[in-house]
Amino acid sequence: MAKLTNLPVELREHIISFLPLTDRHTLLALCRISKDFCALAQPRLFREFSSSRPRPWRKVGTIYDTQSYGGSVPKRALIHFTHTVISRPDLASQVRYITIESFDDDDLFTAEDEEYLEPPTPEMMENFKRAIERLPLSDTNQATAWIENIMKLKITALTALLLSQTPNVKSLYVVLDSSPLDELGYLIGKKNTALSGSPSSYCSALTAVHTTCGNSKYGFRLQHITPLLRLPALETFSGEGLLGYSEYSNSGSQELSIEPGTLSISHLELYSTTRHVGGECDLRQSSIDEKCLTSLVSGCKQLKVFKYAADNPPSLSGADSMKQVNMLEIQSALHCQRHTLQKLAVDTGPCNFRTMREGGDDEYNPFTEYTRLRHLDLPFFSMVAARELPVSLEYLIIRRCDASLFRGIVKLVEGRVCPSLKMITVTYKTFEFRYFQEWAGTDRFEDACKSMTAVLQGKDITLALASRLKPSQVSGDVKAVVYIDGNGFNIKTDVTLPGVSDFADMF
Repeated sequence: MAKLTNLPVELREHIISFLPLTDRHTLLALCRISKDFCALAQPRLFREFSSSRPRPWRKVGTIYDTQSYGGSVPKRALIHFTHTVISRPDLASQVRYITIESFDDDDLFTAEDEEYLEPPTPEMMENFKRAIERLPLSDTNQATAWIENIMKLKITALTALLLSQTPNVKSLYVVLDSSPLDELGYLIGKKNTALSGSPSSYCSALTAVHTTCGNSKYGFRLQHITPLLRLPALETFSGEGLLGYSEYSNSGSQELSIEPGTLSISHLELYSTTRHVGGECDLRQSSIDEKCLTSLVSGCKQLKVFKYAADNPPSLSGADSMKQVNMLEIQSALHCQRHTLQKLAVDTGPCNFRTMREGGDDEYNPFTEYTRLRHLDLPFFSMVAARELPVSLEYLIIRRCDASLFRGIVKLVEGRVCPSLKMITVTYKTFEFRYFQEWAGTDRFEDACKSMTAVLQGKDITLALASRLKPSQVSGDVKAVVYIDGNGFNIKTDVTLPGVSDFADMF
């Protein structure tokens, strides 16, 4: 039997390529076998860098217990990895994915938590300084400020330095605060141009950027991160906890102004922040107004995926909830992308009063002009809406329901409005399946399923009812999804119910 060490280099390299990047234990073990194996496994070790932090909070009532976390902010891995890629350009070129969940100036931590117990050596700090001095920055003041923050071990400065040394990075996850992109802004420029006026080479390979807010009181402004949005290869941008207003009172603030058709983004996600909730936090959710959203959406050359989930209750948020977009305004902003959009997921939240009619639900215009829309995730659906869906639709997700919802589903199915429709998913936290039984005019859940089976008979469509509460015949307190088609129904329990960001990727 042939031993792994006796196989040709090409075969060994092929075998190692099947190892997950997360299996660092095995990759490290291979590096210790021999120099030959180290040369094959080490590049995969450097393919992905993650500087994650244990979640420092646990929920106690409506606020977080800040004493539940002990230990220093995990900067060590970031510092040593950055130093290695500066010293080893061959390994720096292998880095593709960077995740940095650490951040500075976090109100959830004390000064004691910020202490770095094993500071970098003088040699490491000198190498950092020289690496910054070699960068083609617009003026020496930028280099001086950057070096000062490196000496303070600021994570934003270290992150920008790491990005300056890794030319092939494709994906970046980073935590931003209310004043983002100091050093990174120096690196990529205000409009992503170098001193010569030509496009900057830094971060030019980035195809995906995921950001979240690290400040518990003030979100980061979308206007402040436009250099990231303008990166030439950027296809996916996800922003959590951002604030996008066309006008606000901060000194020196500017409107978001993006020229139409100048962004390469095809996948855009704007989410509420789940990191900070409770009575002591001013920022509960992200927020954006129509003018700012329109500028962002129209700036995309071809937007294919748009996901939005936000909720700004006026009594809990320091942000102005009246600037929150409603469904009609979102559709207005997306109108210019109606022939390119393929996935649309919107959840404006039950507490966003501006988006709701008095005593009713979200209003929206017909989607019939969206000629390529395949996935649609809506807060509400009705009988009227059944004839307003695009013929290209394959998957429909609905987040709030009553008995009229199922009457609308019947109309949609029997009218064959969407000939390509494959699945309809209904999900709601307090569904309890009672609306489904009310539609069928029965007290028995099984009879309601049989009624829907008759409706779906001969149609290649599946109805999925997902709830955090159980159907009456399931014993115990479990999560359940009921699948119904023309052949019958079945129930799956103890499932993980997807959120708004997951449903559009389920199928």
